[in-house]
Amino acid sequence: MKEKIFMIIVVLFLISCGEVFNNTADLEDSTSYGLGLYNEPILVGDIVEKAANDIYVSGQDVENNFPTVTLKPNGTTLVNGALSPISVKHASTFEVVSAISDNIHVITSCHTGLANNNCMSTFTYTPKCNGQVFSRVKLQADTGGAKVINVIGNAENFPKQCEKDLDDNITMTISDSHHQFKNINEIFYFSIDIDKPAKNGYKYSANGAVNGFYYSYECFYNNNKKCTGFVKFTGKIGAYQCMGATELNLKIRADYFEGAKSVNLNVKGFGIGRDKNYKCQQ
Repeated sequence: MKEKIFMIIVVLFLISCGEVFNNTADLEDSTSYGLGLYNEPILVGDIVEKAANDIYVSGQDVENNFPTVTLKPNGTTLVNGALSPISVKHASTFEVVSAISDNIHVITSCHTGLANNNCMSTFTYTPKCNGQVFSRVKLQADTGGAKVINVIGNAENFPKQCEKDLDDNITMTISDSHHQFKNINEIFYFSIDIDKPAKNGYKYSANGAVNGFYYSYECFYNNNKKCTGFVKFTGKIGAYQCMGATELNLKIRADYFEGAKSVNLNVKGFGIGRDKNYKCQQ
C-alpha cells in the first residue's frame, strides 16, 4: 500500500512539472510550485459538437460554487478539477492561472492536464509569518465560466507579520505590445519589466489556448522583477484548423487576482481552415 501511495505522489509531481520551454533553464525552482512556461498541449476537443460548459471542483471541505479551502499550519489538501458534462473528454479552449506565495506550496497538474478532462492540485501550508496568506488556481475551459480555487492559511506565534505580496502603484512595461503573425506555428516572445519586487516568494504563471493561439507566461521567478512569455499561432481550435482572421488580447497584471494595473498584449493572425463551423475568432 505504501508503494502505491508513493507512486501516486511521484506521478502527480511529474505531471505538475509539465514541459518547460527551452528558454527557462534558469527557473530551477519551477517544479516546487507547479509553475513555469509550458509547451503547447495536444488539443483534440470539438468546440462545436462537444464543448465543456463548466468545471466541477471537488475535494475535502470544498464548496463547488465558490471553491475555498482554509488550511491550518502544516495542513495539506488535494483539490480536483474536471470538465463538465462528464461526456466531454477534451477541452478545445482553456486557460489556467496559478498565483501563490511560498507560505502555501502548490503542486498542480492543471497547467498541462486541464485540456485532458481533469487535473489535481495539492496545497501545503507551511507558514513563515503571522496573518492570512493565499494561493489560487483559476480554471476555465470552452464555454464555461471560470472557477477559482482559493486556499487560505492563517497563522500566529511568528515574530513577524505577513506582508502584502505586492506593493501598490506598480508600473509594468511590455517589450512589444502588438504582433501580426504571418505563418502557422510562428512563435512570438515577449517580456515585461516591473518596477517593484514581489514579497513572500510570490509567483504566478498562466497558459491557455483560445482563438487559434496558445500562450504561456510567468512572473517573479527567482525574485525577478519581470514577466516572460510567448504566444504561438497554432491556427487550430481543438483538433481542427480554424478559419479566418483572429486576434487575442492578453491583459497581464502584476497581481492576477486582485485587479492590479495591467499591460495589454494584442496579437493577430489568419487561419487557413475551410470549415466555417470552426472560425478562429471565438
